[in-house]
Amino acid sequence: GLDDVLGVASTPALLARLLDGQPLDVVAGLEAPLFVPETLSGMELLDHFRVSDAPLVFVVDEYGEVQGVIAVRDVLEAIAGEFNAPSDGDAWAIQREDGSWLIDGLIPVPELKDRLGLKELPEEDRGRYNTLAGMIMLLLGRLPRTTDVVEWDAWRFEVVDLDGKRVDKVLVSRLTEPEERET
Repeated sequence: GLDDVLGVASTPALLARLLDGQPLDVVAGLEAPLFVPETLSGMELLDHFRVSDAPLVFVVDEYGEVQGVIAVRDVLEAIAGEFNAPSDGDAWAIQREDGSWLIDGLIPVPELKDRLGLKELPEEDRGRYNTLAGMIMLLLGRLPRTTDVVEWDAWRFEVVDLDGKRVDKVLVSRLTEPEERET
């Protein structure tokens, strides 16, 4: 488990060992893990990354249990917003010719709000969900099924594909044009 972390495997270091003709020994190639308390601020965490040159850190709670892993990119994205490579531009959402969107159910809430120009989502301040799929579950009050529809802030969200129980794709369309909406 995460409480018995042996180290961090570095893909470039392991590949370099293989290219040098050395046998693949993952344990021998591990870098020492860096543990940080969960009480650190974002800036303090950035300082830890800067000083240690570690690719990621393990966050430990007050009981000494590892709660998760954070990479420097996670901290920077929390401060500056998500970084996308040019090829990732349509990874979460594709706008169709009719103006509707085909959106991945796992799109994070901030990205969804940016794409649709929404200021808020239902009960988002309560932290009950992190993705579009979670919002749909909240509004439905149950696990979604294909063809389920919910509406929010002049938008219609239709579940068009499931992957098992997970909402895979959602067709999102505006109920009215922005100039027709009352403010």
